[in-house]
Amino acid sequence: MTQVKNSILSKGDVINNTYEVQFFIGQGGFGEVYRVKHKYLGLQVLKVFKEEYSQNTDIVTLVQEAKILSNLTHNNIVRVFEANEFTKDGKIYYYITMAFV
Repeated sequence: MTQVKNSILSKGDVINNTYEVQFFIGQGGFGEVYRVKHKYLGLQVLKVFKEEYSQNTDIVTLVQEAKILSNLTHNNIVRVFEANEFTKDGKIYYYITMAFV
């Protein structure tokens, strides 16, 4: 997996003392996606929203959508586990974690 030169996270970074970044998966218009290891629950995917996206988005709405998705279980829907934030280099980043499929 190729790491983006100016990516938000790097292999080995630990987020909120819970998620250890294993590797960069990819990126899109909204954010960057990483495979992480939750310290108790195993492999998950962590999507970090890009700073530009977070600044132009209603975070309350984003969290509400994540909350709704976290309650859905269906074979065709990726399970959402958490919506939260962390600080790195003095910047606040928002993220959601999902099942690794």
